Amino acid sequence: PPILSLSFFPLPIIKTMSVLRSLARSLSSRTSVPAISARLYSARVNPDHIVKSPHADIDIPDQKLVTMVLDKCAQYGDAVAVKDYWHNSELTYNGLSQKIRKMAAGFYANGVRPGDVIGLHSPNRVGYASCFHAAGLLGATVTTISPLMTPTELEYQLKDSGANYLVTGEPCHPVAQKTVEGLQSIKELFTFDENSAGLTTIDALEALGLEKGEAGQLDVDFFGSNVGVPVNNAEDTVVIPYSSGTSGLPKGVCLTNRNLVANVLQVLDVEHLTPKDSLIGVLPLFHIYGMLLIMNVSLCAGARVSLLPKFDLELFLKVLEKEKVTRAHIAPPILVGLAKHPLVDKYDLSSVKVWFSGAAPLGKEVEEAVEKRIPTSKVKQAYGMTEMSPASNINGDANARRGSVGPLVANMESYIASLESGESIPPNQVGEICMRGPNVMTGYNNKPDANSEVFTADGFFKTGDVGYYDDDGFMHITDRVKELIKVKGYQVAPAELESVLLAHDAIADAAVIGVKDENDDEKPKAFVVVKADHEVTAEEVKEHVKERVSYYKQIAEVEFIEQVPKSAAGKILRRMLK
Repeated sequence: PPILSLSFFPLPIIKTMSVLRSLARSLSSRTSVPAISARLYSARVNPDHIVKSPHADIDIPDQKLVTMVLDKCAQYGDAVAVKDYWHNSELTYNGLSQKIRKMAAGFYANGVRPGDVIGLHSPNRVGYASCFHAAGLLGATVTTISPLMTPTELEYQLKDSGANYLVTGEPCHPVAQKTVEGLQSIKELFTFDENSAGLTTIDALEALGLEKGEAGQLDVDFFGSNVGVPVNNAEDTVVIPYSSGTSGLPKGVCLTNRNLVANVLQVLDVEHLTPKDSLIGVLPLFHIYGMLLIMNVSLCAGARVSLLPKFDLELFLKVLEKEKVTRAHIAPPILVGLAKHPLVDKYDLSSVKVWFSGAAPLGKEVEEAVEKRIPTSKVKQAYGMTEMSPASNINGDANARRGSVGPLVANMESYIASLESGESIPPNQVGEICMRGPNVMTGYNNKPDANSEVFTADGFFKTGDVGYYDDDGFMHITDRVKELIKVKGYQVAPAELESVLLAHDAIADAAVIGVKDENDDEKPKAFVVVKADHEVTAEEVKEHVKERVSYYKQIAEVEFIEQVPKSAAGKILRRMLK
């Protein structure tokens, strides 16, 4: 069945050097940007239209994220922190602490210094967290890389990032080695696994770090300090993930320790995870959703996370049952599988209390179907993006609102900008979502023009997403600005039509884009994946939608496909359908 073949697609990734948001705000001259951006930059924001978080502000300590993690390692000791269902291994909090320290010392002994950039190029595995935080302990920057990249894509990112070192592992060795052979900028290629090419293994790196540390041959105390090399937590970039690239080329996103620490605390303020919680890591850790909401939030709560290298429905269900997972952070395509696939009935999923959905809009029909099928659980949506570390809106467990991504997390404020004038508008009116808070990136890497486009003069980040706040401050997402379909002057949101399509019993998955008609106007075209053992015609699909939407939103064309292309985070890659 199509859902079983769901996989995460490779993305072309572009990365450059860091630029602070303060620079973006100080730009007084405007370059050529889309008209909506220019209007919004100079538009007046009515203070009455600014939406505040309903949560009390929280204190954000001036510390590294790795310091927070190491503090928790000392607190939770022998409890299991990470389980790896690919390599059948696990790591306790004490073990994680030791690996972070030994790896940081090993990197340092190998010449890695504060400000250097380490590429992390691997599927989900038990060593991912220790490598990520080892770089933070010595003051280096990590650039997280999709394990599905081609040599061309990997070379581009390594060159643009100025990466000095690369950590890889199976099955990425061939691509990594082929790429690095022609790059003088990469000083050394490390591997998580034994490799016939004689690469330095992470185990050997850790042994070197321990040896040098015990001999007192390092001028930084990696074993007794939870800080390591001091950095400017508000300004120095600790990680550079990438925007999803659903519209235009992906851009490197500069996130600091303050950004990540803030968002961990903002999420925990709503989620209330405890050491008794069990999470599942099926979304990729190179992506901000997996990196923060799964890996780092779990570690900072003393919880346990079970990692899968990729999505496979049957393995996913087995791990949910075996590990008695309590909270599952997933993307809408997985929820569609939970709602519709017959395999789900074969497993006991009663331990799952919350299905936490992000990365793309989710229709009410899917929420209701999952909760009806698994009545012990609740579906709740959240909203965010790489540029916001990522979470800005989360539904609480007790007051989740159907079809909404929830209110703002603590310390956040927002307004909605008119798509026509760029001016702020009141509740229940649809426009572009603008955000401000401590979790918002410092800027795109070496992209001053892009920064001047996306930051307003008073520091609000223009998300490019379309939605509205209701009277109670709950946000509702409708679509991306650049993905809206213009039908004879009307704006049609693809996500709305996709939600209607997914309500059909014979449809497993669907995507909608705008295509040109004979008059050069746009019309909605649906790409449909039919469920196994079901049949449906194009006319039946059109009629299903026609009965449920306004005339200008009706589907003009239907194409049946095997699989909807999606990014690693589950977002539909509409450009691949055009």
